[in-house]
Parts: sequence; C-alpha cells; structure tokens
Amino acid sequence: MRASPATANVASWRALEKAGFVTHGEFDSDEGPCRLMVRRR
Repeated sequence: MRASPATANVASWRALEKAGFVTHGEFDSDEGPCRLMVRRR
C-alpha cells in the first residue's frame, strides 16, 4: 500500500508511521510537496 501525505502535514505522516508505513522519499505533486510512504503487507 502507498500514501502520499503533504510534507507539511506532520500529524498525517506520523499516524501513517504508527500504522507501519515507511517514508521512501519526497516529491512535488500538483498539490505541493508530498512524502511517498509505503507499507508492505
């Protein structure tokens, strides 16, 4: 699974980390800078 919360949304990516997601980098999207977060099953 993957998610891409906004880089500035610290609460969102902290919650994803607690759910087992790992950051695999940052990128620019149409909505602004985002973090690529992946969780393996």
